[in-house]
Amino acid sequence: MFLIKDNKLYWSESYIPLGFIGTSNVTVCRDEEDLVALVPWSDQLYIASRYEWYRLQGSSAETWTIKRTFTDAGIVNRHTVQRTRFGILGLYYDGIYLFDGATNKNLTEKYLGSSFFSDIADLDLCYGFFDGVKYYFYYPSSGSTSIDSCIVIDCTYYPDFRVYQDDSIATARDYHQESGTHYIGKSGYECSISGTETISTELQTGDFVFGDITKRKNLKYLYYDVNTNSQNMTVTIYCDGSSACTITLNNSARTRKRYGPLPQIEGYRFSVNIACSASSGIEIYAPWALEADFVGD
Repeated sequence: MFLIKDNKLYWSESYIPLGFIGTSNVTVCRDEEDLVALVPWSDQLYIASRYEWYRLQGSSAETWTIKRTFTDAGIVNRHTVQRTRFGILGLYYDGIYLFDGATNKNLTEKYLGSSFFSDIADLDLCYGFFDGVKYYFYYPSSGSTSIDSCIVIDCTYYPDFRVYQDDSIATARDYHQESGTHYIGKSGYECSISGTETISTELQTGDFVFGDITKRKNLKYLYYDVNTNSQNMTVTIYCDGSSACTITLNNSARTRKRYGPLPQIEGYRFSVNIACSASSGIEIYAPWALEADFVGD
């Protein structure tokens, strides 16, 4: 077993796993440079200070040596360190870096700039989480001493990383409004990118809800799954950006039904808008779907 303390790497004897001996250590960095993170990754053991990454080389205590890597950035908060199949992610002073065992790459500078991180209230309060596809970096925004914001690094398209930054920690994203306003879901509320929170009474899908948008279609049915809590819910179907059909749903329990046939509506792109006077007690389930036949070529 290994541990770090001050600027040294300690190890235990193999026959006493928790028996760390004061003399069983190797100096990793300068006296004034404390170690921050210790990460086994691939078949190597990596150690980070605030200034750079190091690597343990050797097969036994008799042959262990510390090797420097080709980095000029280390880790400033061990709680942000996450192992991934792409490398080790973690926070430095000016961004979130990916360390690949040899070199470091700032993943956020292109999107957020290096000065973004200097405005974070306290870097020591930040923490990170990797779910296998996305890295979530939670932090206190400027002037805040509690975690209230989140940056998401999407690794789906590796080696292309996509960075998303929101003003709150959201539990749902990607709601689309014809107005172009970006909305995210947060604890049962709708929160605009400006940070203003209001109870959500209207949501709209994007215009890719079904089919090929390059082919003309004739709309037939709407499939829905909802409990409107005995309130009127107005459902508006948009065709190529314009309102084409409006219906009203009202039920007191969860209802899954097919509505139609709908009026003869032909177009390329369709979306669904749902609205109500108040959202209390309303439960919307997925999926909602539209059915249509292709028309012509």
